[in-house]
Amino acid sequence: MKKIYKLILALATLTITNLSFAQTEFRTFSQLASGIVSINNNGNAVTNTRTYNYANNSFTPKETTTASYNSINNKGDIAGAIYMEGSTTLKQPGVKLASTNRWDRIPWFSTSNPANSTFETYKISPSGQYVVGNMSEASTVFGAFLYDTTTQEFTPIILDVNSPYRYIRIMGVNDSGIMTGWVDYKENNSTGVRTPIYMDKADMIIHEISINGSQNINNIAYAINNNNIIAGYKEGFAFTYNINTKEEVMTALPDGLIMSFFLGVAENGTAVGYGVVSPGTYDAIVYRPGWEKPKRIKDVLAAQNIQVTESLMGTASSISDDGKYIGGFYNGGATAKGWTVQLDENTLSTNDIKTTELQLFPNPASEYFSIKGLKSKLDVVEIYSIDGRLVQNFNTSLEKYDISNLPAGAYLIKISSKHKTTVNQLIKK
Repeated sequence: MKKIYKLILALATLTITNLSFAQTEFRTFSQLASGIVSINNNGNAVTNTRTYNYANNSFTPKETTTASYNSINNKGDIAGAIYMEGSTTLKQPGVKLASTNRWDRIPWFSTSNPANSTFETYKISPSGQYVVGNMSEASTVFGAFLYDTTTQEFTPIILDVNSPYRYIRIMGVNDSGIMTGWVDYKENNSTGVRTPIYMDKADMIIHEISINGSQNINNIAYAINNNNIIAGYKEGFAFTYNINTKEEVMTALPDGLIMSFFLGVAENGTAVGYGVVSPGTYDAIVYRPGWEKPKRIKDVLAAQNIQVTESLMGTASSISDDGKYIGGFYNGGATAKGWTVQLDENTLSTNDIKTTELQLFPNPASEYFSIKGLKSKLDVVEIYSIDGRLVQNFNTSLEKYDISNLPAGAYLIKISSKHKTTVNQLIKK
């Protein structure tokens, strides 16, 4: 059964007969594999195996010829995977336009053998013109693709042998045909360090978003809206990047989280994703331009007197283009139980309570660091690698914390006291 938590907020008026209402609503689903992977302006959504109708609060299983759903837009167009003709095992990318109500097949690379190659369909653009994803030739060549639904033009994105990059992945696309994703350099073959990128279909030039020498593999430009604002994650922090102005915002970490990731961005710049509580354990987050840092969605709901029974909300995988709906799933991935949030216009206020932040100094540091701004005794100071591994900890307050044995690089310093936990980034020289 589905549970619905609803809060009706009466807007200030003088007479009952003229009351108007705004609504924040939280729905949680009890079925396994109800994790929402994409949601639109109507609240309609897809899981990997079902469509979801918000008005009816109901799921519909996928067709037997469909392997999986991955993305839905406001028209109701869906991108995903379908079974190849005459096969119940081999698959290929596909797109189902609401205007035709049929699945169109997106081809494989001409050199791919579906029996030993792989693909992932990621995103359909808001207008439904473009579909992007990733594809391989066997297990040796990994590229991406762009498919134009209006012309049926299929564009393989395969790196030249002389390219400095080893792999390319495309995760997002907007109506202008600007794509987002990541590459990694051949020189990083042993570490797999990724660099977030964007590219325009008009010239197919790869534009890197700097990672400042980070050794974190999780540097990805994940999503893009029609205002050319990118959302993703790099160096352990969720970020947004405006292609038009070149403005980048590296968001601070919410209390108690050691890393953060953005997976979706609305037209107004509101971004959603997840924060890492501990390796493999996540809590859904939301960020609005002007906020000091993302907020846990559970805290946003609590401020509206909506209680979430689960201790953590997992991942916010998608936000509608208008920023009104958020979809996601609890810890366990998209095959776990899912949820949706409908936001009223006042839920995500740009007012944010700023707190006095602890500072690490010196930063960068070579031998030691100290903590400035302490007002109480610390219980523990933990040092995490940028990929979330605990590498050192101190169980007492010290004037100086010795890091001389750590390799050079970026680290996350988790500072915990009885009343508060904060996370700061430290660069070790």
